[in-house]
Amino acid sequence: MRAAGLQTDLLVPLFKPLPPLRTISDTAEQRHICFLLEQAFLQVIYELGDIKENSLPITKYPDDFELAILRQVASELVAIPDEKREVFWKPLLSYGYIIPRSIGVFCKSFFLYNLGFPERHEKTAEILRAMVQFTYELPTWATKHASRHEDFRVAVVGMQQGFCFDMDR
Repeated sequence: MRAAGLQTDLLVPLFKPLPPLRTISDTAEQRHICFLLEQAFLQVIYELGDIKENSLPITKYPDDFELAILRQVASELVAIPDEKREVFWKPLLSYGYIIPRSIGVFCKSFFLYNLGFPERHEKTAEILRAMVQFTYELPTWATKHASRHEDFRVAVVGMQQGFCFDMDR
């Protein structure tokens, strides 16, 4: 983890009043809001640090800035233009086992903000397929063993750790 280099907690209130992208008809305004979200998201990625071979998982729960940005980006993912969308999830998912809590927050928010709206289902499924396919390609998603009770990968398909029941009992 890297130090932020600025007081990110002061930025949280700046992002809360941003209107949802799907409610904005002006293309220039949409681009500007996407730019702001991208800068904030890249700040989160910067603070997570470099991905190194044999990195240990970050066990610290995400701070208020990281939580706010991950939730906001995840909620807007369907509305972000196709050509920019991967910028908002690939860097995060690249961390794999290193940041299970952050990935869990992001994916949970992605599902919560999109599954309740039938008009978003097709795009949500398309994004999910791309995310899952992406995880197959990364060494940070390869683990020696998997447990449906403790595996961070279940977040990508919208389930929380410990959410599954042991059917063998």
